[in-house]
Amino acid sequence: GANCTLQAGSSFSGDCVFGLTQHIDGQKKCPLEKAEYTMAAPKWKAYFVMNGIVFTIGAIFMGAPVAPTILVTNVVFVSTKIVTEKEAFAGFGSPGIVALAILFVLAAAVERSGLLEPLIDALMGDGSNPGMSRVRLIVPTMIMSGFVSNTPICAMIMPFAINWAERRGLEPFDYLMPLAFAANIGGTLTQIGSPPNLVVFERVTPTHPMGMFFQSPLAMLCFLAFALYTYFLGPCMLKVSIRPQSLGRTDKPEAELYCIRWVVMEDSDLVGHTWRGHGLLRLSGTRLESVSRRAPGGEAPPVPEDQVLEAGDVLVARCDAADVSKLRHVRGLLIAGDAGEAVRRLGANRRRRCLFECFLRPGIDAAALDPGAADLRAALLSKFQSGLIAHRGPAEEPGMKPRGGNVALLEADEGSFESRADRAFALVRKIPGSAPPRVGRHADPVRAYASMAIVLSVIGMCILVSVPAVGLGDVWLSAAPLASMSVVAAALLVAGDVLTLKDALNSINVQAYVGIAASVGMGKALETSGVARMIAGSLVAMAKAAGCGALGVSAAMFVAACMLSNV
Repeated sequence: GANCTLQAGSSFSGDCVFGLTQHIDGQKKCPLEKAEYTMAAPKWKAYFVMNGIVFTIGAIFMGAPVAPTILVTNVVFVSTKIVTEKEAFAGFGSPGIVALAILFVLAAAVERSGLLEPLIDALMGDGSNPGMSRVRLIVPTMIMSGFVSNTPICAMIMPFAINWAERRGLEPFDYLMPLAFAANIGGTLTQIGSPPNLVVFERVTPTHPMGMFFQSPLAMLCFLAFALYTYFLGPCMLKVSIRPQSLGRTDKPEAELYCIRWVVMEDSDLVGHTWRGHGLLRLSGTRLESVSRRAPGGEAPPVPEDQVLEAGDVLVARCDAADVSKLRHVRGLLIAGDAGEAVRRLGANRRRRCLFECFLRPGIDAAALDPGAADLRAALLSKFQSGLIAHRGPAEEPGMKPRGGNVALLEADEGSFESRADRAFALVRKIPGSAPPRVGRHADPVRAYASMAIVLSVIGMCILVSVPAVGLGDVWLSAAPLASMSVVAAALLVAGDVLTLKDALNSINVQAYVGIAASVGMGKALETSGVARMIAGSLVAMAKAAGCGALGVSAAMFVAACMLSNV
């Protein structure tokens, strides 16, 4: 019931509007159009938020974990009444962020299918022209990220790009940074390319209708400039003095390597290539000892490792446990001899198996495990359903049988092996990411193509949801939202035996999900405290004062958006 007078050019702040009327020349006129007004935040909140964000960024640069640090900052903002608890943690209930988490499952399914690696190899070439290989990588990345969130796209392509570079003796870092930037540019290609696009189109479309590819021409110009920059200046700009240590190569000591025999099959990727040419010589934990070719009279003398390989060639290599897993994923390269037969006798359920390094207890023998077993390899197979791939010891010689005191490399069921291994093994270590390749059976290609079809269907439905139906005017196609479609697709992949439920859950990047979801609360704090408006307003005022006009205002808004989006 309070009366107030608004001066020209002044603003009104309040939680609601009570029957406002305007007076002209002392006469009461029609009611003012209702609008939403927000209470101006105290200045101390703006300074507190700015200091809090600067402290958060500094802590992250000093090595603090990203997601927990942002969560703690949100809790501080809630305790100081800058944002409500609902606003601080609204990101965890956002359908878009939930869809982002589920898309990691779809990316893992595509990676397990094995269809992407030959495509990446064919796309990027032999690496003789690194600049062209980078351009070949970023073009499909941009196209895909125009329809799917950038993070899962990078997560899906990155392992294959690293593997491709390492096999050719190239620095993976030189390809990962262009990959990330291409995904970001691709997000501007379409209306659904990134969450900011959706927000802008939702606000603008009712008054200024824009199509699915409204901003595509500008995005293509930006990408063309980036492609030229990557090709011509990439070799100079990507030469940094400090590189991630995880991407560096290290030579493993002889005592940590297993001696394994491999056989090249007729359908192998190695047929018609050399060991060096296929990049396997660059594996940090692998040393090729000999390459033998079978002849009618027996095995011919070893051929040079640079000779073109043929079907039936037998390779003897010393590998660490991690590189054994990598070599097993080379199509058509199989473990030979008794070790290969032991692995094949494990049968199906490959998705539940992985590699283990185990220390055999001193004095253990076949009779102690299974009196009816011919040797220790057979005893391990019958007692623990595990296939002995190789073994090593302090004074091992080629051809020696495994015995107590050796370190054994086994393939076994990851769910039950460790709980039953106490009797024979003193120590057991699981090798991460060592699931055997799912190839060689009739169901494997069907499963691979089905997983790819499911992922492509999700992408296609995303496009259909966002593109106006032909002939229906402003009526939009009715379909399930992205989060729901992603959950259904993930359920189909688990039901179709492409992934186990455990694999699907482990594929979700929890750090990325929590970090992105928690960032929503920090963004809300910037908005409610007035920091975002203060920064943007100052830049716009400076542009106007400089007489830059509409172009200057647009440039100022661009600078403000760049600054705040990096926060």
